[in-house]
Amino acid sequence: MAYSLEIRQKALAYDDKCKNIDLVIEAFGVSRHTVFRWRRQLKETGNLSCKKPKT
Repeated sequence: MAYSLEIRQKALAYDDKCKNIDLVIEAFGVSRHTVFRWRRQLKETGNLSCKKPKT
């Protein structure tokens, strides 16, 4: 499932504020893997925009 940029930003802002991944998972209905992937993407690229589809 693709999540909107707004959801990604809100989830990571909440993650940064509460420092508890289980609360983020419950509040936003995303998987632990998804949160870790978003964290890594933000750290590596500086943004959370969706990746371009492969052509």
